[in-house]
Amino acid sequence: MDKHNMPKKMQRAVGNVLLKYAYIPKANWKYMAAGIEQETDGKVSEADAMKGIEACDTNGNGQLSFKETKACLKKHAKSLGLKTKKDWESAKWHLAKIAEIN
Repeated sequence: MDKHNMPKKMQRAVGNVLLKYAYIPKANWKYMAAGIEQETDGKVSEADAMKGIEACDTNGNGQLSFKETKACLKKHAKSLGLKTKKDWESAKWHLAKIAEIN
């Protein structure tokens, strides 16, 4: 999008639509767990984060869909420190970096 000089506002709008079709594959959960430990300053350990992530895969297919990820973030918002809209946006775009779209 940058290559084609798409304005940032349009990039966000397109990104928000694309994320609905994204998933986080099991191979990337370790990065997610490490990021959770870092973002919570160690209040949530990487091991505990991994257990929580695994529990979020409600259909057991080894992928976290957009809906599974959103539900999991809502469930654990307090322990993850997600209090403001800015916190939620930051979490969303951090997770987007390890997501795949099919």
